[in-house]
Amino acid sequence: MTSAKQIEANQANAQHSTGPRTEEGKSHTRLNALKHGLRGLMHLLPDEDQLEYAGHCEGIYNSLEPATELEARLAQSIADDYWRTQRIRRLEQNLLNSNQLNQDLLKQLNLLSLYESRITRNIKTNNAEYRRLQSDRRAREQAELHELMEDAGFSPGATPENDNGSVRSTSFIEYVENEIAEINRFRKDAGTPELTPEVIEKIRQGARQAA
Repeated sequence: MTSAKQIEANQANAQHSTGPRTEEGKSHTRLNALKHGLRGLMHLLPDEDQLEYAGHCEGIYNSLEPATELEARLAQSIADDYWRTQRIRRLEQNLLNSNQLNQDLLKQLNLLSLYESRITRNIKTNNAEYRRLQSDRRAREQAELHELMEDAGFSPGATPENDNGSVRSTSFIEYVENEIAEINRFRKDAGTPELTPEVIEKIRQGARQAA
């Protein structure tokens, strides 16, 4: 049984818990809430498992890595359509296993095939739109990062890309951290204000997104 002191300690801890503090953390929290809300809109058949569906959606999310609300909604649509194609194939198999090959069965199979074709086209369209949105977002993020770095005093020409055009990863993040430290040392020695925590966090967030 929980004691009165334990209850008081839990309440005190809850008051000190403020949740995510950075914009990146808040954005992840909003996307997670949206993701779980969107999953609840899918109506499953009696023989379909909720946990299996949730794992299916999580796999699509991990593959697509949505970072905005619109990307999350498209990712969920893609996940639901893939689930529907699996459902159709299962229904087709059930019909074929019924051993009742007649005109009515053929009509049902043709109808399921038509549905699958439509859903497959929808997946292709949504995937293309998703890639376009993701490409546009990343281009904006890189432009914003370049502007932030230039305003902060980073070395001219510093970019998230390697010489061959591929995006840097850990090495770029390390470079950003070293530049932040060097700029602040220079500003401190010169008696000028150092980079604010807000600016540093924005640069770090941009570097993580670019990497």
